[in-house]
Amino acid sequence: MQISEPYAVVVDYGLSLEQMIAAGHYGYVNPDITPEHFPVTRTRVTVDTDAMLVHLDHSMSTDDALLELDHLGLRPGDLPELLALGAKHPDLQRSFPIVELASVWTFGGGYRYVADLCGYAHARSLNLFDVALVWFDDCRFLAFRK
Repeated sequence: MQISEPYAVVVDYGLSLEQMIAAGHYGYVNPDITPEHFPVTRTRVTVDTDAMLVHLDHSMSTDDALLELDHLGLRPGDLPELLALGAKHPDLQRSFPIVELASVWTFGGGYRYVADLCGYAHARSLNLFDVALVWFDDCRFLAFRK
């Protein structure tokens, strides 16, 4: 297991979700990442914080990943925090997927999704991942001190 050095981010909850997404300049954004599916509940607050990326080094379920973060004294990041990280540090996602586990959208039939940032040399995307599936061993989980 590895925990990255902190990455300074500023989360501006005064922005709309659309503005937060636009700040990241993603080549692809999943069309289901909307204010209706992922409402931003905090408003008119700007938070300066340090994000960490946790690499658990093996495939695991969402529940196991959440337990591991808790044991480390960390809480999972949410969608606005993920978007702030992607806007401030755009090249991180070119090396590995970065996942937030705190903002969950439940789709018909009980399917649950969280957002992730991924990319390649010439492309960056903001996508959704089904929390019922197993996370690959290359994922980094966005986390913050409790």
